[in-house]
Amino acid sequence: MLYLLFILTIVYVAVNLYLDQNDYLSPSVIFGAVFLIANLLCVLEAGEFAITFHSETVVLFALTYIAMTAAHIFSNREGSIFPPRVEKGSVIEVSRIFYVILILLQLVSLYSFYGYLKTMSMAYYGYVADLSSMIKLYNNMTNFWIEYAKTFHFVIPMVYRLLGPVTTACAYLVLYIAVQNFVLTQKIDWLAMLVLLLEVADIVLNSSRSPIFRMVTMAMVLFYVFSIRYGKLTQGDLRLLRKIFIIVFVCAVLFLAGMVVIGRSIDTRISHYVFIYSGAPLLNLDTRLHAGKFLHSKIFGANTFGSLYRYIAKIFHVGALDISVDAVAEFMKSKNGLSTGNVFTLLYPLVSDFGFAGTFVFVFLEGAYYCCTYRRVLRSERRTHVIDYRLFIYGYLMNDLIMCFFSSRFYETVFAAPFLKLFVLTWMIDRFFIEKQYKVDLVYE
Repeated sequence: MLYLLFILTIVYVAVNLYLDQNDYLSPSVIFGAVFLIANLLCVLEAGEFAITFHSETVVLFALTYIAMTAAHIFSNREGSIFPPRVEKGSVIEVSRIFYVILILLQLVSLYSFYGYLKTMSMAYYGYVADLSSMIKLYNNMTNFWIEYAKTFHFVIPMVYRLLGPVTTACAYLVLYIAVQNFVLTQKIDWLAMLVLLLEVADIVLNSSRSPIFRMVTMAMVLFYVFSIRYGKLTQGDLRLLRKIFIIVFVCAVLFLAGMVVIGRSIDTRISHYVFIYSGAPLLNLDTRLHAGKFLHSKIFGANTFGSLYRYIAKIFHVGALDISVDAVAEFMKSKNGLSTGNVFTLLYPLVSDFGFAGTFVFVFLEGAYYCCTYRRVLRSERRTHVIDYRLFIYGYLMNDLIMCFFSSRFYETVFAAPFLKLFVLTWMIDRFFIEKQYKVDLVYE
């Protein structure tokens, strides 16, 4: 079954490449490509981890691939994107004062959070530990020692709680502007780069890495779309594919190096570690499916829409809406006893909540969003705003499509408070501080 699933995934990717005229950055192709890599890793590590897949997994993936292909075909109603119209773009000029004020706010926010880490370190260790140890402690307190952390009554500084969302929203706007301007001028705005580096520093202090990858994937999507819009590239251009491989390799190296910075040690060989994060989610999914072990809840879609329910419970203090994640967080092992992590791809929460038929529906809905939006952002329709929010949101959510082999992030993200706050704040900042000086009038060649 392992090899059957691998062949099935190859067929899916080939079919969707054909349907998309070899556009390898089409969402339906990306969806299959990431699972193809995960499948390949399972094949390569089959002996080491005693991997054997079962019929339930193959059937589930067959339904999933049919759903995504159907979404791709459904998106054809948006019309052809070949060839897209070439747009004469213009550089988005942002006041230097805006950048300077933003950088100062970022520094204040970072200093505030660093003080919070020191307070936590003093309470636990009795002294201010090194930065790596403090970041590791924060990660443990917020993700694993939650009940124990409550005994210390830690409170995140109000300064950080107010400035953090604002500076993050600004950083994503700056990312959008910087990429568009770079495509047009081939010049780097170093003030913009400083803003982005300070945002990365904030992410690292929070013992996280995923938001960094989100920024990278968003930048890649923006670069591709702007290059198409302004006639710098064509769909399927292999020059870009080569750059993507380089970026992925660099990100993988930085990912492993970042483990040391945030206090997470690598106590196994590198190939084993890569498999745990890339191929093992498929193995974990198969193990749960074959055992018939699902996450049951009386609340509709509790596992798929968990972030929404937790937010509602927090705001309205409705304890009944709290959902347990203990079963999801359970660390898995292969048949021969090797650790395989605690993630299960995007499919496990869906099949737990809605069964196989429901999984087909929700994968189709997710695919329809990505495929339809992809066609729209490439078609260069006339806009009346400097920031194309359809492209902005698509770029932001692309990371969730790429990470579908890892966990169910799309529905978690779109119904989560951080995403809603980001959307509202970026819209307000753009309208009141950036866009007032512009009148958009697109011209096509």
